[in-house]
Amino acid sequence: MVDNYTPQFIARVNISPFVSSVYGCSIPPGRIYLHEYGNHLYGLDKETSLFSMFKQGIEDSFDDPSLRFDYLVGVAWGNPDTREKMIDCFGFTFGSDWPGNPDISNWTIKNGCYVRDYVLHSGNMTCGDGLIILGKEEEYRRKCKDLEEFLTIPPKILLKGK
Repeated sequence: MVDNYTPQFIARVNISPFVSSVYGCSIPPGRIYLHEYGNHLYGLDKETSLFSMFKQGIEDSFDDPSLRFDYLVGVAWGNPDTREKMIDCFGFTFGSDWPGNPDISNWTIKNGCYVRDYVLHSGNMTCGDGLIILGKEEEYRRKCKDLEEFLTIPPKILLKGK
């Protein structure tokens, strides 16, 4: 039986602060969750496909100074009708006082490309399941002693089928 109150995410990609040195680029740390909706568009190796698309979109956005932040949370999904792969990205920035109350920016990566005004034109920032994940991530972050602990040890969020 499916619990209609549980977000329908099937995978999570953890991006540690050390990923940029491995991949030779400045990928911000954080996590990306893959929603069940349209997940077949990401192929068999969903985590690798998701990370590659995210990396491409982040590199595409480097010229936008408004996208500088301490970490991010992404909500990935696919549109089966248009075959578009999307990541709703949320960048968190806070001052020196941990845990603080971070400022949050959002933007979209569509088929590996940074889309500056997607939210403005579509009117959609994310879905209800995405809001639940963002809330769980923020609640967990406030319980961590610092950013390093938060990024190193992901929260215990139930993923569908895992």
